[in-house]
Amino acid sequence: MYRLTQVCTKLQVTLLGHEAGAASLGYHLLSNRSAAYFQRAVMMAGSPYAPYPENSGSAAERNVRALARELRCPDSSARRAAIDCLKSRSVRATLEAADSAGIEFGPSYLSPQTGTQNLYDCATRVLAHEHKLSENAVVPEKDINMRARFRPLDFIAGYTSNEGVPYVLEMLRRSQLHFNDETSGREVLGLLADWLRRHGVAEPREVLDFYGLHAPQFANTKGVNVLESLHELLGDMHVYCPVNLMVEEAATLGSRVFTYEFAHLPYYRWWARWKGVPQLLDFIYASGLVGAIQDEYGLDHRELQFSQHMADMFAGFVWNGAPPPESNWTRWETFHRGPLVFAGSENSSYAKAAVIPHETNCAFWKPFLHRKATSMATTTMP
Repeated sequence: MYRLTQVCTKLQVTLLGHEAGAASLGYHLLSNRSAAYFQRAVMMAGSPYAPYPENSGSAAERNVRALARELRCPDSSARRAAIDCLKSRSVRATLEAADSAGIEFGPSYLSPQTGTQNLYDCATRVLAHEHKLSENAVVPEKDINMRARFRPLDFIAGYTSNEGVPYVLEMLRRSQLHFNDETSGREVLGLLADWLRRHGVAEPREVLDFYGLHAPQFANTKGVNVLESLHELLGDMHVYCPVNLMVEEAATLGSRVFTYEFAHLPYYRWWARWKGVPQLLDFIYASGLVGAIQDEYGLDHRELQFSQHMADMFAGFVWNGAPPPESNWTRWETFHRGPLVFAGSENSSYAKAAVIPHETNCAFWKPFLHRKATSMATTTMP
């Protein structure tokens, strides 16, 4: 981001991040060192409150080197050279390389890191050189007793309707369970409990009981119905509730936040029905990338028009700090909590919801998320 400021002023910079990128962006909202570098943000499906698994960064190191080898980088064994090479490759080439390499590229492994330390640890620990940043850090070191505060900033935050799906798939992939139409809910309960523990839930039974997964009905469920039963829990835990909590705290502390839910299920979908409206579809439409798949999937003018409407609204925010007035996309407030729901139809592209999604479930998760990242903050540095 520092390099970006060499060619742009703060008033020209809006940062956009998805999932771990959005979580990292959240840390920038908490850092005074970042304050001079950007004015707005768009955060998709990610939050600094998300319970990323504890790791030393070794998985990330392996991923970097495996991707670099797959992309034929000249020196894939040297960390800095490999990273510089990856920055020069396209997103599409990188994703294809990730599939080919078969590396640990699951959603919960894209944990924001500074050096080999978890960012939350770095945000709350004082070192001898208090104002010195580790290599690749995005937050400064802070006194653990400092009261956390989000820096007031205008931002968009939201998600799709089925964010839990990739977490379900990743959990199954890492377990090496041979899932099929006869796999029962009883067989995945142990895997789910292990996943919860790995992400900081000390007593998984409380969570499983809340979602009714200890009931005989779930134990006897089989096949795709098991997957459908799991993605609500994992979506709430990893995306919906961390994002909702971030929005609530940031708005209370002075940020103007515009929230959305992407609920558009396109007619041309190539994925299984149970996956619903999957992760990243909001980015594809808001960025205009729909045009890149128009010929491949036979999109008609309605999908392109819907994408254009959404892109215009996001562009309005980037340029002016607020979506176009005619969109009725109002900021999140305590008494006006509903997001703008994007769902293309014959008559409209969006509608205003009355309530925040997953509100009841997130009330259950709130104490846990606060324990994991209690209002990580920024204060004015001398």
